[in-house]
Amino acid sequence: MWNTVHVRALIDKRKKSNSKFHDMSGSQKYLFWKSVATDINYEFGTFYLGTNCKDKFNALVKNYKNMSLYIQDDKFDQLRMKNLALGNLSAKSSTSSANSSTNANLPVENCQNSPARADSMIMNLMKVILIV
Repeated sequence: MWNTVHVRALIDKRKKSNSKFHDMSGSQKYLFWKSVATDINYEFGTFYLGTNCKDKFNALVKNYKNMSLYIQDDKFDQLRMKNLALGNLSAKSSTSSANSSTNANLPVENCQNSPARADSMIMNLMKVILIV
């Protein structure tokens, strides 16, 4: 099962070979993913196949593209950033203000633990790869 450390290693290995990867043919890409799997397996004691690495990476790219459509103009994120800029929220905040019906009054911790925030690390890493 993929964990965050394995995913980070997968992205880093793919990122390091980004320019070469785009020049590879089908059989070269097969060997590339096989070598990525071998490296990750050696480093972490896992048993991934090259196809597992390829499928996982492609799924990350697909999810990144889908998520980026929603996160860019997320009203919740815009309200949170506005309140942080105005000083209405702090990183230690744990209570809502009087108007608890709006997302702007949620504590920062709740924002950071939302599903969109949970994948922000992966999205930031994917941005480096997808901007070619």
